[in-house]
Amino acid sequence: MLVSDRLLKNQYWTTKIKSSKNEINQVINSYVKDVWYKCNMQPITEQSIKYIWGNEVKSNIQIFCNENINVGDLIVINNISYEIEKKYAWGISNYYAILESDINVQS
Repeated sequence: MLVSDRLLKNQYWTTKIKSSKNEINQVINSYVKDVWYKCNMQPITEQSIKYIWGNEVKSNIQIFCNENINVGDLIVINNISYEIEKKYAWGISNYYAILESDINVQS
């Protein structure tokens, strides 16, 4: 069963890579916001580390959503970019451990 929208109080943006050339014909890749989805953003507790993620996870934030995101993808929540560090599938919904990233994403 998909998670009800009333439980998903946050939103995140997926990103896509936009390529352009500068004045000396170098290819410049940048990230731009693509599509937004609803999610639930929570801190990772010690219990979550023990039972879901394991000790090797560096993240301190997790999101829960219905969509499928790949590990390594870049998402934007509240104008802060995050990289998907680890994924845990639970039924047809998913948990993601996310790490804050220093990559600048254009609107």
